[in-house]
Amino acid sequence: MPDGQNLLANIELNPYVPEWSGLESQVGKIKGAQGHPIAQDVLFLIRGLNALGIFRGWIALNNGTTHGIE
Repeated sequence: MPDGQNLLANIELNPYVPEWSGLESQVGKIKGAQGHPIAQDVLFLIRGLNALGIFRGWIALNNGTTHGIE
């Protein structure tokens, strides 16, 4: 989903996630020179969540086929 919708979905779901569960947020889509999300995508989500006091345990960087950087 577009970055703005992703941020809103994370905000909407946050009240339903217990602190101990450490919800993971997905960031990015296939784009950029190597298919990785660009830094601005990640910063947009993290700064938006942090501004509301929401801090994620994990961030999944979508590079098109797997989670994480390989």
